[in-house]
Amino acid sequence: MSEPEEPMDKQAMAPLLERFPDLAKLDDLDDAQQVEMLGKVLAGLQQDLNQESK
Repeated sequence: MSEPEEPMDKQAMAPLLERFPDLAKLDDLDDAQQVEMLGKVLAGLQQDLNQESK
């Protein structure tokens, strides 16, 4: 038996959801769509980090 998935911690996710509102729909997507969305989120966060470090 696999471990039950932990629900997203809404408070911890608030800043990410604000930046990436589509994350709220993550649970409704299939695996491939989740991977694609998370890739976009990571790319966006990387851009944010690059801009902050300038």
